[in-house]
Amino acid sequence: MKPKSAEAARNTQKGTPTQDGIGPFCHLAGLFGQRLYFYNRTKRYTDKLKIDSSRCIGCGQCAAVCPMKNITLVDGSAKSGERCTMCYRCISRCPQQCITLLGKRVVEQCRIERYL
Repeated sequence: MKPKSAEAARNTQKGTPTQDGIGPFCHLAGLFGQRLYFYNRTKRYTDKLKIDSSRCIGCGQCAAVCPMKNITLVDGSAKSGERCTMCYRCISRCPQQCITLLGKRVVEQCRIERYL
């Protein structure tokens, strides 16, 4: 073994692993990098529900589970109001998977039954 790797192995056995190269600057860069990445990924998200009316069958399950009564059925299709608290109950309940909060349209939603 090389001297540095032997020393690292001894330190690990003692319970004090070597942390060469992980200084305060690296920690700060990682912290700010994560925050910046998360901000850029979520800045276009909104609390407005998007309902694909072409896929909605008007079953009313989303309206029934909404604790804020934010969803109503109009002309056989679900319509969203302005009181969404982002609880995701309607999204989870919709059998047609036509409701989303993230993005402009529903791409795919997976249910746990798919993996059981």
